[in-house]
Amino acid sequence: MNTSTAEGQRRYPPEGIVELEGGALPCQCQESCAADCMGECGCEACKRAALDYLHSGTASDDELAEFKRRYGD
Repeated sequence: MNTSTAEGQRRYPPEGIVELEGGALPCQCQESCAADCMGECGCEACKRAALDYLHSGTASDDELAEFKRRYGD
Protein backbone atom coordinates (compact mmCIF):
# COMPACT_ATOMS: atom_id res chain seq x y z
CA MET A 1 0.00 0.00 0.00
CA ASN A 2 1.36 3.41 -0.97
CA THR A 3 -0.75 5.56 1.31
CA SER A 4 -0.79 6.00 5.04
CA THR A 5 -3.72 5.14 7.25
CA ALA A 6 -5.68 7.72 9.26
CA GLU A 7 -3.79 6.54 12.35
CA GLY A 8 -0.52 6.88 10.46
CA GLN A 9 -1.43 10.46 9.62
CA ARG A 10 -2.15 11.13 13.29
CA ARG A 11 1.20 9.67 14.33
CA TYR A 12 3.22 11.38 11.58
CA PRO A 13 1.34 14.54 10.58
CA PRO A 14 0.31 15.76 8.18
CA GLU A 15 0.50 12.94 5.60
CA GLY A 16 1.56 9.95 7.69
CA ILE A 17 4.92 9.64 5.98
CA VAL A 18 7.95 8.43 7.93
CA GLU A 19 11.17 9.95 6.61
CA LEU A 20 13.95 7.36 6.74
CA GLU A 21 17.56 7.32 5.66
CA GLY A 22 16.76 5.06 2.70
CA GLY A 23 13.63 6.96 1.68
CA ALA A 24 10.14 7.68 2.95
CA LEU A 25 7.44 5.11 3.78
CA PRO A 26 3.76 5.53 4.69
CA CYS A 27 2.77 4.58 8.23
CA GLN A 28 0.23 1.75 8.15
CA CYS A 29 -0.59 1.70 11.88
CA GLN A 30 -4.12 1.19 13.14
CA GLU A 31 -5.73 2.64 16.29
CA SER A 32 -5.04 -0.67 18.03
CA CYS A 33 -1.25 -0.34 17.58
CA ALA A 34 0.96 0.30 20.57
CA ALA A 35 1.86 3.93 21.17
CA ASP A 36 5.52 2.94 20.82
CA CYS A 37 4.93 0.80 17.71
CA MET A 38 8.06 -0.88 16.42
CA GLY A 39 6.33 -2.36 13.42
CA GLU A 40 5.11 -5.56 15.03
CA CYS A 41 1.67 -4.73 13.60
CA GLY A 42 3.10 -5.12 10.12
CA CYS A 43 3.90 -1.45 9.54
CA GLU A 44 7.19 -1.46 7.65
CA ALA A 45 7.67 2.29 8.23
CA CYS A 46 7.57 1.89 12.01
CA LYS A 47 9.82 -1.16 11.92
CA ARG A 48 12.42 0.61 9.78
CA ALA A 49 12.21 3.73 11.97
CA ALA A 50 12.79 1.59 15.08
CA LEU A 51 15.72 -0.20 13.46
CA ASP A 52 17.25 3.10 12.31
CA TYR A 53 16.94 4.46 15.84
CA LEU A 54 18.36 1.33 17.45
CA HIS A 55 21.34 1.43 15.10
CA SER A 56 21.93 5.17 15.62
CA GLY A 57 23.91 4.56 18.79
CA THR A 58 21.55 6.64 20.93
CA ALA A 59 19.14 3.84 21.92
CA SER A 60 19.33 2.60 25.48
CA ASP A 61 19.97 -1.00 26.43
CA ASP A 62 16.35 -1.21 27.63
CA GLU A 63 15.06 -0.05 24.23
CA LEU A 64 17.21 -2.59 22.43
CA ALA A 65 16.03 -5.33 24.80
CA GLU A 66 12.39 -4.36 24.15
CA PHE A 67 12.89 -4.63 20.39
CA LYS A 68 14.50 -8.05 20.82
CA ARG A 69 11.65 -9.12 23.08
CA ARG A 70 9.11 -8.19 20.42
CA TYR A 71 10.99 -9.68 17.45
CA GLY A 72 13.39 -12.21 18.95
CA ASP A 73 17.14 -12.15 18.50
